[in-house]
Amino acid sequence: MNSKTQNNIRQAVLCALFAALIAVGAWIRIPVGTVPFTMQVFFVLFSGMLLGWRGGAVSVLLYIAVGLLGFPIFSKGGGIWYIFNPQFGYLIGFLFASALVGYLCGRKGVGFWRRTLAGLLGIAVIYLLGVIYYALICRFYLGEPKSLPFLLWYCFLITLPGDIVSCLICASLAGRIRRAIYPDERREYLQKSEQKASGQKEQDKKDLF
Repeated sequence: MNSKTQNNIRQAVLCALFAALIAVGAWIRIPVGTVPFTMQVFFVLFSGMLLGWRGGAVSVLLYIAVGLLGFPIFSKGGGIWYIFNPQFGYLIGFLFASALVGYLCGRKGVGFWRRTLAGLLGIAVIYLLGVIYYALICRFYLGEPKSLPFLLWYCFLITLPGDIVSCLICASLAGRIRRAIYPDERREYLQKSEQKASGQKEQDKKDLF
């Protein structure tokens, strides 16, 4: 089995794994406000940081597709009619956020601060699409329009701190985990570490003389 085939198999397995983790994350939740805080944002951001934009998007798309087929893996069930649930907009946001985070982080990963910035932008996308969709469904489908203060507090601000913490944790772990699952990145990291150590030794010698 050549390296390209191995990479494709590994990527497919990781996409399926993250789709499952996002599903599990829906049930790890804290019931605050109208939209509960869950671990889904953590796994969505993580999928982009680890798998790149294609892998991250495929993971979320797989999760959404399985849920719409009727499997109760969303936070409030499943099935095609879930598109009329006000919270479905957050799932759409997951898809775009994972792709954006993966694109900004790059296939080979980047530093902590760039991953953090990418994650924060991903969170912004999730809430932007989620809040707009929530407002539209409530107004035009359910006939229960919500005020702007209600939307900002119960659908955004009340869960935002937890998602920011999730972003910071993802950014701090992603580099190490990428090096563990991608041998090329691990070798490149070790080579850079050796070069840096060698350069430091040379500098120390110059300082002595």
